[in-house]
Amino acid sequence: MKIFKLIWLEAKFLRRTILLIGLIMTAFVAAFLSVISVLLDVPEGMYAGLDEYLNYFTVTAQVAGTDAGTKLGGEALYGSIDGITRYTVLTGKSGASIRSHPPKQEESADPEEEAVQLVANTFSGSRIFAGTGDRYFEDYASALRISGSRFPSAPGEMTINRSVAAMIGVTKLGQTVTLSADTEYKETKVDLTEVEEETYTVVGFMDNSAIGTMKTKNPTDYVLPNSYFYIMTENDHPMSTICFSFPDSRTQNEAYLSLVRSGVKITSRSPERQIDNISLAQAFFAAVSLVLGVMVLFILYSLIAIFFRQRKSQICRLKLLGARGRTIAAVYCTIAIGINFIVTVIGAAFSMLFNLYFMDLCASLFDIFSNNFVSHFRPIIPALLFVGLSAFTILLFLFDNRRIKNTVIAQEVRHE
Repeated sequence: MKIFKLIWLEAKFLRRTILLIGLIMTAFVAAFLSVISVLLDVPEGMYAGLDEYLNYFTVTAQVAGTDAGTKLGGEALYGSIDGITRYTVLTGKSGASIRSHPPKQEESADPEEEAVQLVANTFSGSRIFAGTGDRYFEDYASALRISGSRFPSAPGEMTINRSVAAMIGVTKLGQTVTLSADTEYKETKVDLTEVEEETYTVVGFMDNSAIGTMKTKNPTDYVLPNSYFYIMTENDHPMSTICFSFPDSRTQNEAYLSLVRSGVKITSRSPERQIDNISLAQAFFAAVSLVLGVMVLFILYSLIAIFFRQRKSQICRLKLLGARGRTIAAVYCTIAIGINFIVTVIGAAFSMLFNLYFMDLCASLFDIFSNNFVSHFRPIIPALLFVGLSAFTILLFLFDNRRIKNTVIAQEVRHE
C-alpha cells in the first residue's frame, strides 16, 4: 500500500506536467490512430469500388509460360508470340502475302531526293488460351461475317479479319494462312531468326470495326483485345507476353507487385490509374503515420525526461532513505504507463471522429466509390499501441535506472 500511496503523491506533484504533456500526447495519439485506420480503410474502399464497377482485372507480362501468373491466382487469357502474332508475315494458300509492319525506310543519300512515304498498317493478332480465354469469344459473336464462321476452339485454328484475309487471297472457310517471322522489320530489337513458320486453318471471318465499336461503347465489358486475327495453339506453346486475368482488384495488385519484385517486365495492366491511386494513398498515409508515431514516442520520451529532471531531488531523498533504484523507477514508470492508458483510450475515441472526416473527404474525392468508403473501428490497433508505448516506457526507465544509481546524492541535497 505504501508504494501505491507514493505513486499517488508523486502524481499529484507532477499533475501540471501530466496534464499538459497528456493533452499534447492525446492529440498526436488520436491523429496517429486515425491515420492508421484510414491507411487500412481507404484501400479497402477503393478495392471494393473497383470490384463493384469493373468486370475484369488483368496484368500482361513478358513471360514465356503461365506459371508466373497462375501461381499468383490468375488465369491465362491471351498473349502474343513474336514472329507469329506480331512482327509477322501473313501468307495465303495462293502465295500472296502481306507484312504486319512495313520495313523501316532507309534515308536517301541525296538530300534533294524526295523520300517515298510508306503506309504503315499493323496487322497484329492474339493467341487465345483454350479453356480460359476462348470463353470470352461469345462477346464478339456479332462481329463474325460469312455463314458458318466461328472463333477458334482447337489448336491450329484461326479467325481472321475479312479484309486482311482478302489481301492474301483467303476468301473461304477451311483455307490456310501461314505466319512467318518478318525479319525485314527493323524497328524491333527482338531476335526473329529462329522463329519457325506456323500454318493455321481459317474457321471464321470477322469485322474488326464492329469489335472496336463494342469496346469503345463499353470498354469494361470486353476483356479480349481487338486483333486482326485470333489463333489457338497447344497450351505449352512458348509465348512472348501473356495476359492474366484475376478475380478481383486486390489479387491483381498483389500479383502485379509480386511480378515486379521478381524482375518480370509488365507491359500493361487494367485498371492501372485506379490501382496506382491505391498505392499512392497507402504510401502517403504510411509516411504520415510514421511521422506521427515518431512524434508520439518523442513526446513520451520528453515526459519521462521531465519526470527525472523535476523530481531529481526527491529521487535522491528516496535513495538516502534506502529505496532501491528499481523501486524508484517503478514509481514513475507506473505513472507513465497510466498516462499511456488514459491517452490511448481518449485518443482512440477522438480518432473515430477524425476517421469519419477522412472517409467523407475520400468519398468526395472519389465520388464513384463514395458508398464504399466505410470507417471501421479496430480495437486491436489501440491495444497494440498501448502495449508498444508501455514497452517503450519500460525501456526508458530501465535506462534511467542507471542514472538514478549514479546520482550524486549529496550534491542534490546539501543545499536543502
